[in-house]
Amino acid sequence: MVPLLTAKELQAMLQVDRSTIYRMAESQNIPAIKVGKQWRFPADRVELWLKTQSSGTSASPPAPASPPQPATVSAPLLPPVQLKLIQDGFALALGAMVQITDINGHPLVEPSKPFGLFLALQPFPSAKQRYETEWRRLAQLPALKPQFTRTGLGLLATRGIVRVGSALQGMVVIDGIAPNDWTPDVAALAEYYGVPAEALSPHLDDVYFMDSVKQALVLSLAQHIADIVAHLATERAAMAGKLNAIAQLVG
Repeated sequence: MVPLLTAKELQAMLQVDRSTIYRMAESQNIPAIKVGKQWRFPADRVELWLKTQSSGTSASPPAPASPPQPATVSAPLLPPVQLKLIQDGFALALGAMVQITDINGHPLVEPSKPFGLFLALQPFPSAKQRYETEWRRLAQLPALKPQFTRTGLGLLATRGIVRVGSALQGMVVIDGIAPNDWTPDVAALAEYYGVPAEALSPHLDDVYFMDSVKQALVLSLAQHIADIVAHLATERAAMAGKLNAIAQLVG
């Protein structure tokens, strides 16, 4: 029999609060099974999952037999003007592109501080769709906290997940950061995205260069930004519920 860890034991291992453990279990961000009404965590799968986290890889833990699907959002998280204000403020502070998307990687508003190489792809629908597919993969990463992943352009991107209640409803993507070994191959990039090389070559250096301190700041703030969006969306949904209830009473 494989040993099963309790939420309390896992909390001690990960040094996070109990509610975080339960949210991770509900959203299948960590190997977990339901025993009666209690969550239990297979020790062998948790150990493998921890190794993938510590190695910085994006390998997913073994999937459960019937993984839950992300919740379908029936209404916008926030009005576009509010999302854009949040994006603009943090993009200016971080010096990188910030994009709020739904959980499938589709932008909810225009990006803030888009970098030139990204903009060069936008006139080409297939390249634009491929880039959104790469963002969707960010949402599927099992990482507890934001980490950098390379996009098809070879640049660094990270994300924070927007959770409203137990539903995954969106993502804050920070993108366009050049890695230390940034040596773009314009021919390879053009072939990968299916665009003319001359559309990309003038913009190879039109990306964001950061030292390790600034990169660490980006990673530390990604989830905080997502949590701000989630908090505002939760408050908005609660207010809408109250207004609907009042309308029914007076109607």
